[in-house]
Amino acid sequence: MKKNTFTIYEIKESIAHLRSLFDVVRLVDPTQTAIVTINDDNELVRTKYTCSGIWEKDGRCASCSSMLACIKKREVSKYEFKNEDTYHVVSKPITVTDFYNHRTPLVLEIVNHVPDDDLIHTLGVNNVKDMLKDSYKNNYYDFEMGTYNKRYFDEYIY
Repeated sequence: MKKNTFTIYEIKESIAHLRSLFDVVRLVDPTQTAIVTINDDNELVRTKYTCSGIWEKDGRCASCSSMLACIKKREVSKYEFKNEDTYHVVSKPITVTDFYNHRTPLVLEIVNHVPDDDLIHTLGVNNVKDMLKDSYKNNYYDFEMGTYNKRYFDEYIY
């Protein structure tokens, strides 16, 4: 069974190891869209930076995998695009416990650059982007009513 609860020391050590393998490894508080760091006193600190800033977006991503991971209580992945580059994002809900045994629910995000592969090269980056955007929109938008559906509000607003 995969581990979901970590002490601050354990998650700090795990992040250090993972950073040698992946492009970005970070803790996120999806309810606040905040990046969380561990300071020198081994305390969790919510930074002023938003998790969507890495994608140069204002506000929550339309396909926020971290919020979805929290809601579904399981690992969730997605693809994000920045300029002409494609990234694979894996969001895993975890709980971090501090010295006082206070439990903080967070999401461990691991991001890795996806090299141009045959599928993306064959279809073209823009076609793949459009297909994914359409897929997200079809999941969260009610075309008959002309507004976002209940699923969108359940997963991204609350």
